[in-house]
Amino acid sequence: MTATPFGILTPKRILLVGDLHANLAAGRAVVEHAYAVGANLIVQVGDFGFFPYDLRCRAYLAGMDRRLAELGQQLLFVDGNHDDHDALAGLPRDDDGLGVASSRIRHLPRGHRWNWDGTTWLALGGAPSVDKQWRTIGIDWWPREDVTYRQASEAVEAGPADVVVAHDSPWIDFGDLYRAYRQHIPAPERTGTGWPTEALVRADSHQKLMREVADGVAAKVWVNGHHHVRFTGQAGECRVESLGMDAQPLDHLCLLVDPAGNPIRRAAA
Repeated sequence: MTATPFGILTPKRILLVGDLHANLAAGRAVVEHAYAVGANLIVQVGDFGFFPYDLRCRAYLAGMDRRLAELGQQLLFVDGNHDDHDALAGLPRDDDGLGVASSRIRHLPRGHRWNWDGTTWLALGGAPSVDKQWRTIGIDWWPREDVTYRQASEAVEAGPADVVVAHDSPWIDFGDLYRAYRQHIPAPERTGTGWPTEALVRADSHQKLMREVADGVAAKVWVNGHHHVRFTGQAGECRVESLGMDAQPLDHLCLLVDPAGNPIRRAAA
């Protein structure tokens, strides 16, 4: 088992956060919310907005790091499909093997595991972009965006994991996500979505691969944000917590949990 991120052995309160998309106002609100509810750590589930060669995003990273320092917070994030995967691969690594994005921000590589109070956590960022056809490789789209079969197999082969922090959702046979995306209809027949059929097929396949991981590691909790829909669902024996995005209220964007991934309903005194 790898070391615990930032050396935090047992955080009592962890604030899970959905897609931020380099939105500094939303990011600062999240940091302030984490402080207000007594969270020891922020864990963000991809599409953080890591584009270090973009001037606006550099300002976002600097602003986030500054506010985290002011309030004594740290932030971990997995990669989403809308993050610079080449830049993430080139980050220096700390002693825990995490990518150092700033003094207060670390990237959790795919397959990274750690233990909090007897609970094994697994990072598995990545998802396919349904809007790929409107993006430019190396500018706002990267081939490494989705989880490969090899990465998924390695995650399963490494053994059980209780809580998975991912960007994409595992395939769910019912519930809000299933209905919202009309996944009861085969992708080639799913009209009116605005996305190409090839993109829908790829998206469905990726979710089914994530379901194989969820089942294979016997996950109890799976957290994701890729679909921007706040809901709690079930994938087999695994509870799925899907989080919202930066344009949505904090109760859609954030979820406060304990080290076992269980929601905490009452704020800190």
